[in-house]
Amino acid sequence: MAYVTLPVRTDLPAYDFSIILDGETFIFSFEWNERGSYWTMDVLDSEGNHLVAGVRMTTGVNLLAQYRNENLPKGSLFLLDTRGFNDDPQVDNFGKNVLLMYRELGTVDE
Repeated sequence: MAYVTLPVRTDLPAYDFSIILDGETFIFSFEWNERGSYWTMDVLDSEGNHLVAGVRMTTGVNLLAQYRNENLPKGSLFLLDTRGFNDDPQVDNFGKNVLLMYRELGTVDE
């Protein structure tokens, strides 16, 4: 049981990747909203079916806690500002100063 840093990037305004979390494959899709100046995220299952769409990337919350879909990753998904400012990710710092972290189900903090 551990923390996983998801491989987000800042060089593209829209992209996706697949990753295994708690033994299941998920597809994450990200898009920069130029008008609102924020990132959004979709989470899909391994077959490309949407589990959630348009989640605004906000620091300080479990990004999946509000959704009641049993097929979502079972752990916690959150943003971590490594500078300690709790800033939301911007077009130039997502994956650099602001990381997308996954806390696997059953991880015990010491």
